[in-house]
Amino acid sequence: MAKSTFKTLQKRINTERGSPLRGRRGKRLLTNIAIISVFSAITAFVITRQSGGSAFSLPRIHGDATPATVTSAPDGTFHPETASKTGAADVATDGYKLETGPLAVTEVPDIVVHDAARNKDLHVRIFYPVTQGKYPVIVFSHGAGGSQNCCESLTRHWATYGYVTLQPTHDDSTVQRRKSGDEALRFPQAVREALKNPALWESRPQDITSLLNALPDLKKRVGGLSDKLDLDHVGVAGHSMGSYTAEAVGGALVDLPGHPATSFSDPRAKAILCLSPQGPSQFGLTAHSFDKITLPFMGITGSLDSLGPVASPAW
Repeated sequence: MAKSTFKTLQKRINTERGSPLRGRRGKRLLTNIAIISVFSAITAFVITRQSGGSAFSLPRIHGDATPATVTSAPDGTFHPETASKTGAADVATDGYKLETGPLAVTEVPDIVVHDAARNKDLHVRIFYPVTQGKYPVIVFSHGAGGSQNCCESLTRHWATYGYVTLQPTHDDSTVQRRKSGDEALRFPQAVREALKNPALWESRPQDITSLLNALPDLKKRVGGLSDKLDLDHVGVAGHSMGSYTAEAVGGALVDLPGHPATSFSDPRAKAILCLSPQGPSQFGLTAHSFDKITLPFMGITGSLDSLGPVASPAW
């Protein structure tokens, strides 16, 4: 609290001394402000000490591991030689710090894959290492209402350690629905609608299969990918509703209206990673939906996950 402020308050108290009640109120006000100021100073000191004395510092960046962003050519293809260096991007907006790997990374921010069988365009974001070599592929499915723009601190992080990551945008995306004309849509509404829409339970895993089908074409369209995709090692990952998507691609059976125990299994997926995975009674899943999953499966959730017993750590 600045000295000038205390002086102003003291003058106010002095002018009110003719009234005992006003005088007491002034002294009480001054005392409260002093207490708050001292408490705030102590709190700031404790927070700074707990964070190592440097508040919330950025992590170290290794050598040439600065990510790069690639721009599109007039013909719609992408070439890594046009990439421009960007700043450190391994610090998540929620405060988590991920140690950057040894490889420089190129980004294709948006490329459209067309699924002729469904007459559907699928927007995809790609991160991949600049260094030559064969790299395993990870397809990452966003949560309800999200888009290809989510979770870049994680997907780019994987790429710096030698993976090609692809992030499709599903039909429930708030951003995509707004662009399609639903301008008043809000994120919570998009999430609520997605959770209750069986059409999405079907289209989401189909999006993953569609993207895997398009990989040979992507190798031609994205110059830097031509010799880098190790299609014998493909993993599917996701968060929340994206975890359901990964589960379905991995072989979990889904009860669709009129079509119980529907399979969306894709044999090209060799491993599944689920962040906040879905359990029975969600998205058409049952207690027996997971009986036939045989590929490596890793599920990660938090002890305070609010989804209840159907997706608790114990389950």
